[in-house]
Amino acid sequence: MTTTLLFEGHGIDTYGGQEYEMNFRSKSIILLTGPAGSGKTSAIQTLLYPLGVASNFRRAVRENVASAWTTINVEGSSYRLVRSMARRSGLVRVYEGRSRERILTLDVAGKAGPTPSQWLFEQMGVQKLLGEVRFGGPQGRHAGFGDLLPLFYISQQDNDRQIMRHLTHNAARKTVFELVLGISDARVEDAKTRLADLERRLSEMKRRILTIEAFVSEDPADADELKEEMRQAVSDARRAAQRVKELRARSERAQAVRRPSEGGGAWPECPRCRTDLRRRTPRKGHCQLCLEPEPPARPGPAGASENGGQQPQDPQELARALGEAMAEAARLDELIKGLKRLLEPHQRLARLHEQRNTLTSERTEAAAALTAANDAATRYRHRLEEFSTRFREVVRELRPPWFEREARIDSDTYLPIVEGDAFDGLGGGVRGAINIAYHVALLGYALSIGATHVPSLLIIDSPRRNLGANAVDRALAQRIYEHFSTFQEARDGTAAPSRPFQLIIADNDLPATAAPGARRIKFDHDNPFVPGVNYATTGQPADDLEDTEGP
Repeated sequence: MTTTLLFEGHGIDTYGGQEYEMNFRSKSIILLTGPAGSGKTSAIQTLLYPLGVASNFRRAVRENVASAWTTINVEGSSYRLVRSMARRSGLVRVYEGRSRERILTLDVAGKAGPTPSQWLFEQMGVQKLLGEVRFGGPQGRHAGFGDLLPLFYISQQDNDRQIMRHLTHNAARKTVFELVLGISDARVEDAKTRLADLERRLSEMKRRILTIEAFVSEDPADADELKEEMRQAVSDARRAAQRVKELRARSERAQAVRRPSEGGGAWPECPRCRTDLRRRTPRKGHCQLCLEPEPPARPGPAGASENGGQQPQDPQELARALGEAMAEAARLDELIKGLKRLLEPHQRLARLHEQRNTLTSERTEAAAALTAANDAATRYRHRLEEFSTRFREVVRELRPPWFEREARIDSDTYLPIVEGDAFDGLGGGVRGAINIAYHVALLGYALSIGATHVPSLLIIDSPRRNLGANAVDRALAQRIYEHFSTFQEARDGTAAPSRPFQLIIADNDLPATAAPGARRIKFDHDNPFVPGVNYATTGQPADDLEDTEGP
């Protein structure tokens, strides 16, 4: 279904208490006319401002307009959006269009409520289609209303320069075009995003692998040799730690037996009869309890050292052996630390190889998923050819200079080709006519089949920009406006039921027979768009519109 988005009215309030209001209801074609400097472009800019779109307003607007409001019809529901111009406020108040009951507050920054893009996408029924799309990978920005805007708005600056911002936002343009025309869907975009992310991560992984491989190639040590040396060092360290533990325990036991007490003996009393032994002083080399000579150490499993020798028994010998064991354990610990440092790049390289293999498998799966999603979406690729046919018909009707018979839409770029020339290769005045033909054809095709998400309106600022004043250029301008006036009749000739649409056109003046039955809103220097302001002496021409939620 074509997404219904129409403007029912627009107005501004000035700091001086004046207001200007325009009624767009009941007319499909709205013409804003007046000499340069009367406020036509400002009217369009402030019309879009409550929808979350900002631009470089002229000084007349910046210094005099306090707030702007716009009433829109979205899928049959009417809403009034009001936004203050003070300090470029990011808050937008939303009211029910008829009752003026306050509904909610939107926030361009998304902090105090939904963004205008989120709310508009939800009302238009394209939140799932467009709202979840990201540009630039999974961490990139979300698609916003500003990405949809070029489909139905030709700014004064872009009229003869670019189609749907193809020079500045080409990737976003193609994605949004595919989605709204139905030749792609959310599954395709998800698969594209995932595949692009995996390609990026895999490329980064390969770069890191090459860097580490270059580093380890400078070290003659082989990874397998280092691992074997590490295994041996760890085994030796375990044995050394066990020996330290055993020697420390034996030393502590020996010290407990031989430690002098306050009375000179290690045993304060006989363990059997409790006789006081503290006044006894045994001779050296004799037992401190029974006073008999100490027996020599006996070999055996409990008394043997690790190399088969005798374990030390004397506390001094035990202390010396413990010190040697601790030194050996410390040496082995340092050896292990050094081996770990040498092994670390090899181990990191091995992990990276494993991760690369995993990413490669995931990339293969993502590529297969993208192919499957594209295959599922190809059933609607015929729409591109149908749109191309409609475009050729419109160009033939406009008959721009040098046109003979060939006009089509490129199946890869979705941009026009006229007589074999791409859009950028055409002359300035011809580019403007072709740009209009492109958008008019897109809107007409969308309305005729009713199965796309192309919005049901088209805004054109200065359609005759760069057209000359000679007879050929005047005739082309006349044909452009004649096509506008016959747009409704051309649609009524299709088998599809009539659907609402809207053309809003801003121009200095009009051909004599332009768009009969259209609503014409005239500005001049005595009655400009902003009441009480002389546009002819204020500010500079406005720049292109940009979505404040975009990059």
